[in-house]
Amino acid sequence: MLNDEGVQTKQVGSQKHSEFDDEEQLIKDEHYVVEFDNFEDFISLAQRLYITNGEEVLFNYKDKYYLEVTLSKRYYPKSEMMNIKAITFEYGKETKVSPALLKEHGKLIIRAEALQTARYYFKK
Repeated sequence: MLNDEGVQTKQVGSQKHSEFDDEEQLIKDEHYVVEFDNFEDFISLAQRLYITNGEEVLFNYKDKYYLEVTLSKRYYPKSEMMNIKAITFEYGKETKVSPALLKEHGKLIIRAEALQTARYYFKK
């Protein structure tokens, strides 16, 4: 469907989105998944890393823990994103396991703000 300015839009629920909204979202967000061999490594990361304008979701899949991280380029410059990634990979490792696979086959452990939630419940 085209809007009044000739931009392709689509109806999602009760909201309309333009094709540019989707492209802008792709540009603004950095997504990656970190694999942890054990829960303690995830807790150690949570004690060190504070993400204020992002999303973290924790899953368990095949006896490993996976943290899906989304950072918005709107709030984080590239250098800060690189620092955050570097810190996460000190405690976990890069994986090819996709967020889609985790959502379908993994067990959801912490739905939102996984790092903050872990700090709250697992204080040192």
